[in-house]
Amino acid sequence: LNSAMKGIIVVLLLAEVFDITTQRFGIQQVWIIPAGLTLALVIPAAVQTLYYPEHTFTLWVSTELYAFCLWFAWWFDARDESNKDTLHCWRLPQSNWFAAEQICVDVNQIMASYVFLAILLATIVLFLPHRVIMPCAIYFNF
Repeated sequence: LNSAMKGIIVVLLLAEVFDITTQRFGIQQVWIIPAGLTLALVIPAAVQTLYYPEHTFTLWVSTELYAFCLWFAWWFDARDESNKDTLHCWRLPQSNWFAAEQICVDVNQIMASYVFLAILLATIVLFLPHRVIMPCAIYFNF
């Protein structure tokens, strides 16, 4: 399933390159599509965690990263100029290999980044005591 999700994300980004965007088709605000795909990622990860609890930290971090990339790609539209006032732009240093002068993200992409960081932090907080602190405490005390 992770390979399929990688494919979907690549297709979304390639669609952007060829100007076949979610905004052009009028479905960018239809959140049920990426929400369903996110559930398609989370449910198998939860099942695998319950039945095969090996490498769960890696599984959940990769799942969270795929979900973030999916939502970011869903909202990404480089050609959208309708919301110039809500874009947050940063100037990039001059480079021979990168032609853009600045990179801009909108409010949805910033919120997706905050949610990703919060969920990643929660995952680390949940896994750190059980997978790192407890084994170290047992090792050094016995």
